[in-house]
This record gives sequence, C-alpha cells and structure tokens, in this order.
Amino acid sequence: MNTLKKIRSAERQRVNLKMLNQNSQSNFEGGGTNNNKDEFRHKILFGKRIKILRSQSGFTQQHLAEITDLSLRYVQSIEAGKYFPSLHSLIKLKTALKCVWGDIFVP
Repeated sequence: MNTLKKIRSAERQRVNLKMLNQNSQSNFEGGGTNNNKDEFRHKILFGKRIKILRSQSGFTQQHLAEITDLSLRYVQSIEAGKYFPSLHSLIKLKTALKCVWGDIFVP
C-alpha cells in the first residue's frame, strides 16, 4: 500500500512538472516587455522546478541543504523564487538531485 502511494505521488509530481513546463513555455513565448517581471517569473519557475525535483528525490529542504552544503534559508529562498543560485550552487543542486540540466531549465 505504501509503495502504491509513492507511485501515485511520483505520477502526480511528473504531471505537475509537465504542466509547469507547458505554462512556462507559454510565458517565454509571450515575450514580455518588462524585464523585471520576466526575471521574477524565471526565478519562480526555477524554484518550483527545484521543489518538484527535491520532492521526487524524497528530500526535505533541510536534507537538501545538508548534502549540498548550502544553508537551509538559501534553499528555501531558491524554492520561493527569491534567489537564483550561482553556478557553483547549481552544480551542487544538480548533483544532489541526480537530474540533468534539462530537468532544471527546459520549459
């Protein structure tokens, strides 16, 4: 029963990621005129992708922070769309989440 719940949860997360990717694609095609709004949207979408990937990996924010050697507050801020991580932090996140760059960036 517990395994079935995990499978259903993973399926829901995949669907959510797919929907997020579709929504972000339409946002990118819109070609907004306000760079600040676009930057804000990109940070929000990036944070949502990190959160979904973290959840799929079964990590808490605390655990992800520990294995990436980033602060908990920094991980929370990334997921909230307040910060976009440096290249060094991106590599740490990618490695910890065991994903490819496309999972993080491709809309």
